[in-house]
Amino acid sequence: MNPDYLRGTWMAIALGCKAPLLCVGPLQTASVGFRWMERKNILLNVLLGAYHAAYTPLEVREMLPEKYPKVTHIGLVNGDDTLLKVASAIEEGRWIARDIGGSDPERMAAPAVVQYLQSVLSGAEGITMHVEKVDGKKYPLMAAVNRAASVVSRHDGRVVHLNYVPPDSTTIDTTLYLIGKGITYDTGGADVKAGGVMAGMHRDKCGAAAIAGFFMTLSRLQPPALSVSASLAFVRNSIGPDSYVSDEIIVSRAGKRVRIGNTDAEGRMVMADLLCEAKEKISTVRKEDYEFNKGRTEYEDILQCNNLPSSATARGHQVPAAFLVMASGLDKHGMDSLKPLPYTHVDVAGSAAEIHVLPTAAPLMMFASRYILPRVGFL
Repeated sequence: MNPDYLRGTWMAIALGCKAPLLCVGPLQTASVGFRWMERKNILLNVLLGAYHAAYTPLEVREMLPEKYPKVTHIGLVNGDDTLLKVASAIEEGRWIARDIGGSDPERMAAPAVVQYLQSVLSGAEGITMHVEKVDGKKYPLMAAVNRAASVVSRHDGRVVHLNYVPPDSTTIDTTLYLIGKGITYDTGGADVKAGGVMAGMHRDKCGAAAIAGFFMTLSRLQPPALSVSASLAFVRNSIGPDSYVSDEIIVSRAGKRVRIGNTDAEGRMVMADLLCEAKEKISTVRKEDYEFNKGRTEYEDILQCNNLPSSATARGHQVPAAFLVMASGLDKHGMDSLKPLPYTHVDVAGSAAEIHVLPTAAPLMMFASRYILPRVGFL
């Protein structure tokens, strides 16, 4: 996404322009031999930057309809139909990701997310959706996080399962399983986010939001020979009489005894059982990252978290990934196993951005460039 055209389109809109025309001159210093510097990719990034600037948040569209749309048309000099189709498909997905990820914790509480997805994905070709409440027997770690919120009907968690199958399902050569963190609001739970650091935690659902948007992009571009399944955990980490607390030992879906170290490490909790379920259907983490999560006593197999932020923990950025591998049972499916399962952990921060800017849906664009665009002949 080109930041210059993002800022330029913002400036044009602020000046009252309703139909900006994008013109990209020759880049004299363009590096030779890099695919991302090919003309069509430059134009795609330009369009995506302009589209991002033209987005109107969901609450603004609903509460102040006179402010929408910001533009009536966006023009591009020397564009073509294929480029416009790809850019439009990616933007439709990002629109969904921004709507879910950027909206406040009431407008996009779990039941409201489901209603929204049922509306926008209705009729989406190749996409099926199944929704269930959080079942403590199927998803015990997730259910622990959901306990406090479950007594408030509008906050009660939901698991959304999405599937994409190409038009010719007999040619499938690649299957992706995606697990999404959709924390609709994170109070920290019993280990409350004190000291003014709770603001902005409605963005903790941006991982699941980006995956949901990715399915719209899949539907619009219909990549062949690729199937994608996703399970999204939309759960609120609330405070209440039934909150889960540190020191609890909870048995995961994979049969691992997990001792809770801090209730503010809820993201890995809601995803671990879903990752285990995905494993059943079918950044490099180093040895010391696994060592951190090993149980300290005979009571537990795995320690969920310590009481320090990741920035104050040695290699804290990798600890959640190692926990998910261990709690889901994926550690039994390494390269040396009979059934190796490749696994990648994508952090939510790149999609959530800062509270004062729009969610980026960055994982959506990454997944699209890796798995969709080569299959539809764009890359």
